[in-house]
Amino acid sequence: MRLRVFAGFGICVGLTLLSCQRSPNPSREASPTPAGPPVPVSFAVVESGSLPLEIAALGRVESSSDVAITPQVSGRIEKVHFAEGDRVQKGDPLFSIDARTYRASVAEAEARLLRDRALAAQAGNEATRAANLASAGVGSNQDTDKARADASALQASVAADEAELKSARLNVEFSELRSPISGRTGSLLVHAGNLVTANANTPLVVIRCLSPAFVRFAVPAERLSELRERLATKQSVSVEARLRGDPSQPETGTLTLIENQIDTKTGMIELKARFDNADERLWPGQDVEALVRLGEQANAVSVPDAAVRPGQDGPYVYVLNEHDEAVLRPVTLDRTQEGRAVIRSGLAKGERVIVDGLVRVAPGVRVTASAAASAPPATAASVPAATSAAPAPSLQPSTTGP
Repeated sequence: MRLRVFAGFGICVGLTLLSCQRSPNPSREASPTPAGPPVPVSFAVVESGSLPLEIAALGRVESSSDVAITPQVSGRIEKVHFAEGDRVQKGDPLFSIDARTYRASVAEAEARLLRDRALAAQAGNEATRAANLASAGVGSNQDTDKARADASALQASVAADEAELKSARLNVEFSELRSPISGRTGSLLVHAGNLVTANANTPLVVIRCLSPAFVRFAVPAERLSELRERLATKQSVSVEARLRGDPSQPETGTLTLIENQIDTKTGMIELKARFDNADERLWPGQDVEALVRLGEQANAVSVPDAAVRPGQDGPYVYVLNEHDEAVLRPVTLDRTQEGRAVIRSGLAKGERVIVDGLVRVAPGVRVTASAAASAPPATAASVPAATSAAPAPSLQPSTTGP
């Protein structure tokens, strides 16, 4: 009885395994033409025409100059002439340091200078008299030389007094700190009443010049030849800076710098553009989208960027043939900008590519196609973004398993 039960169980298991071996494996079979009703999709026509040649990148705003205000003399701060965040002009007063000690030094130096000038004048007269007596045979040459030496020594003292007086007057001038640039002040780090030391490490305030401003950004090193070719013709390269919160009103500037070395870790090269920034829309440290305009590209083949899909073997699109069947077509992508993908090879003007409904599309699927509505241009990007559609098929022929 037990042998019969085991034999029956073994037969069932064998039939089950045989059935599993003979069942098809859809994931390993070639892509046949799927059966079923046509899939509704939207298509766009491949266009060819003139497109702007642009390079897009993320950048950061920098001030054109930063100045840390530090005192050149020591003393107590008597008055602060601005409020935090104020815009100041070059030459505006910022801080007043107690200068009574330095004014006293000026008065002392002036008195010393007057005394030494008088002594120098007397010594000069004595040297003249000694020379006259020596020429008349009454005085000795030794007395004449000594008188001349005394007069020269007092003249040197006068020169030293004059230099000391200039230094004392400079200290009085340094006690009034004025803005060396036009810009906007930051946080007040030292308030009135505090004692400050000359050339201290901690500044009193930092002033940043916001007009003009600079934007620093990096682009792939492959675009270096285009940039250098444009600059070699002495033509200005226009750069737009689009603010994250207000991309519709970009600021326009000019490329001013191509760094002299490529970053070997990232394969990027840094650029810098200058913007007038008269209304101070660009703020130091702000992230912006930088767009370098190099000119126009004639006969550029382009499709909506939604039509290009990332695949294991590179980007591809689905083209509609004359029977409204989806045909997978590998393409070479040049760039994407303003919501359109510029195709280097793989498509021709007038062909139809699927842009919507791709989730249910596979090679050979019949579709019911309608023209896609034109979408507003998207923000320019330097690389195509991957989309969350069905898994991308391999462009290599698939093998059929047993």
